[in-house]
Amino acid sequence: NTAQGIQAFLRSLGPSAPTYLRLFAERPNLVRHIIQPLARSDAMTVLLHQSPYVVDGLMSAGVEVADLPDIKLGRELVEAAPFYERKLGALRAFVNEQLYLAYLAVFDKRRDTAWAQAYLSALAEQTLALGAEVLCEELDLEALPFSVIGMGKLATKAMMPLSDLDLIFIVPDGADFEASNKIARRFIALLDAPMKEGRAYPTDTRLRPSGRSGPPTVSMSSFARYHRQEAHTWEHLALVTARPVLDAAKIAQPFSQLRAQIMGSARDGQQLVEDSAKMLERLRTARYEADIPDHEVKLRPGGLMELEFLANMMALQQAPTHPDSGQPLGRNLYQSLDWPFAEKLAKFQAAQFYSRLHGPNWPAWSGFDWSFDDCREVEAAVEKQIFQ
Repeated sequence: NTAQGIQAFLRSLGPSAPTYLRLFAERPNLVRHIIQPLARSDAMTVLLHQSPYVVDGLMSAGVEVADLPDIKLGRELVEAAPFYERKLGALRAFVNEQLYLAYLAVFDKRRDTAWAQAYLSALAEQTLALGAEVLCEELDLEALPFSVIGMGKLATKAMMPLSDLDLIFIVPDGADFEASNKIARRFIALLDAPMKEGRAYPTDTRLRPSGRSGPPTVSMSSFARYHRQEAHTWEHLALVTARPVLDAAKIAQPFSQLRAQIMGSARDGQQLVEDSAKMLERLRTARYEADIPDHEVKLRPGGLMELEFLANMMALQQAPTHPDSGQPLGRNLYQSLDWPFAEKLAKFQAAQFYSRLHGPNWPAWSGFDWSFDDCREVEAAVEKQIFQ
């Protein structure tokens, strides 16, 4: 498989492959930064196949990476592209290069996974902003007519390799709904359409009130009415990890007020537990394999998904009497809760990052100190607090 991956990468370089082979012979560091990841990192291999000329950036700029990605570089690349489709390609090339640098920093153990999660999250927000600029230029708009709410990993600044973007598009009351929907569809395609350089980000908008089949945008008043009167418990659980990430339509304040109100509302504790148990059971049935691989961190009893689900449920339980859990959330969401698993969550997320970076052999290749005994402890807590 390693040899096949290297051959596929060299083929992707086309006629330039012999030149790059000579460079690999002259620069041993390139072998370490390109060939070793092809052998030991699934996520980096995907990027190299999509953007083989990542190697050019490594030669010109080196492998050092800043604390946060440089949006100015991305803007320069996009602005230099002569027309819309090329700008989309440039946006994807920027994302791929930045992802590769971040992954390489973890691969080489120059940076830890907590830094990388924050870096990847900042990159995703920058990509949304750059994508908005490209689309507004194409459509001759001053700004997008909607704001973008990030959910899940993007909201908590805990993005992983291969993470998609869970997004909701909210328009102000009185906006042209039909026009906003057309622009939202263009924005999704801008991010998600497959091109030579891959996708900028896979995008999931199913968490909006209309689900899979409805219009992509929702008005602020409709969103508020839905969550106050119709939303199911699982939708409030999803709202725990939600924050505005691109506020083009200036709805950050009313959204945050609504979220704090929903989080702080008194609710039937027993009903919350029962609803959570039903939802988690459905997730287990839909997402767990019959034979769960030994390397799997997230989708297993007591794994990362269940730990985060437990934390979200406890956030809803504690919010009425715990002011911090009702505030706009960042990476420290779970550390603000009165529960004993904050450190364990960070450990699970690190293990999941290595799993996404390396693939099935991550325990051996990452050298990360990990034991599935932690999962058994979490599984016991889930059984006690959810499946009572």
